[in-house]
Amino acid sequence: MRCRFFRKSVANKNRSNTYVDVIERYILKQYYRKSSVKRKKIRIRPGDIFRIPIRDELYCYGRLSPQEQFAHFWSIATSDDFDINKFRTISRLEFTELIVIDPIMKGTWPIVDHLPWNPGEFVWQHYLVLPNITCAEGPINEFTDVSSKLRPAKKDERAETSKLSIWNEAGVIAILRKRFGIAEPNA
Repeated sequence: MRCRFFRKSVANKNRSNTYVDVIERYILKQYYRKSSVKRKKIRIRPGDIFRIPIRDELYCYGRLSPQEQFAHFWSIATSDDFDINKFRTISRLEFTELIVIDPIMKGTWPIVDHLPWNPGEFVWQHYLVLPNITCAEGPINEFTDVSSKLRPAKKDERAETSKLSIWNEAGVIAILRKRFGIAEPNA
């Protein structure tokens, strides 16, 4: 098949309707249409439940908290589809690190359901940002940035409180695999 991406404007006026020319115009039209299409922005909110692929057809589920970039993960890795009634009784993993939300925004970790937070259900996490400690808290129906409010940390708080760390997509998956005892795919 001939490819004429760099035709002159004079040549376009005298286009022939051969089969090859029609196909070329169609391919170019599709190419330019795809390049100009904007992605749909994914709206996230506290309580959204997302699915993380751990290995092959094995998934772990997480729930976004009101504390920005913080999520709770259920202590089960399953190949089943998400059922909110089944997951209400399963305990959650202790995962105190913050996570990046880019995979959720891109759709790599798709949102599968929404479970709003009840008053008193969520406990705010505080982190060390030496020599300070985060102390921001807010409403449970919207996101609150943990580093928006800081105060000096006391000596006992420095020993008890974990340092602020944010895990990327690969780091979160590696931590979940380790907690579930799942080997790396190449291992």
